[in-house]
Amino acid sequence: MQSGRVESARREQIDVCVVERNSAKTLDRCLSSIRTYVPCHNLIVFDGYSSDESLSIAKKYADRVYVDAGFLGAVRYRAAETATTKWVAFVDSDVYVYEGWWPNMREVLQDRKVGWVTALSDFPCLIPLYRKYWEYICRTYGGTAFSNTIVRRDLLLSCTELLHVHAGEDWVAKKHILDLGIETPTLKKVLSYHDKDHFKGHFSGYYRWGRSYRLRYGAGKALALGYLSFARYPFVEWIRYSRKERFSITLLFILGLLGLCGLFGILSGRSWSIEPNPNKS
Repeated sequence: MQSGRVESARREQIDVCVVERNSAKTLDRCLSSIRTYVPCHNLIVFDGYSSDESLSIAKKYADRVYVDAGFLGAVRYRAAETATTKWVAFVDSDVYVYEGWWPNMREVLQDRKVGWVTALSDFPCLIPLYRKYWEYICRTYGGTAFSNTIVRRDLLLSCTELLHVHAGEDWVAKKHILDLGIETPTLKKVLSYHDKDHFKGHFSGYYRWGRSYRLRYGAGKALALGYLSFARYPFVEWIRYSRKERFSITLLFILGLLGLCGLFGILSGRSWSIEPNPNKS
């Protein structure tokens, strides 16, 4: 009887991976929320050679801490290699999970057709209309980011393309799982708080996306692939949604600026620079 209870407790546990760099402002609260609300088998932190107090904060909470400043996709892959549980949770260093995060996510994991599950997050946003647009996109199409996601470890390790991707690694992984015919649902519940202004963050995100596309495909193919997807997804959908809600035409201009950030990233002549190990002489 005792051994049965121990085995049941083990099945309840999950390895949680947090990838961060210079996240001291949010990392303590992030890791504290995970320790409080998630039954961690191992809490694993990958630090990208932080210059602030992130590393010392990580060591206070984590079972294992690694220092790795490679491509983000490769770091995610190595985090999955390090994990030992069937399912692996990825939580961003500026995300605080709520009490209901694990019970709601765990319920979906019982479905054998599921290989990835994420949930909605609350977040601050400088532009209220942009916030409303983003909430609409997430509720309509589901979330993609690794910010508060649980994925089946074997599926992630089968996606070797991650080793060559920096920005957009979340979509590469999710698309790989979908191509295998496995479901990737998004819970239509707000189960965490993402402590980042999405309006500001998407500008830098689109720039990194552009640079990552250039690295993978070269400038010409990156322009064709990147902007076909941009026209097909956020721009067209925004037009439809703005007609329905009579949103301001100025927000179309904002989306255009986001696209220009991606264009600038693609046309940037510099290759992606990997942070050197400052401990090496």
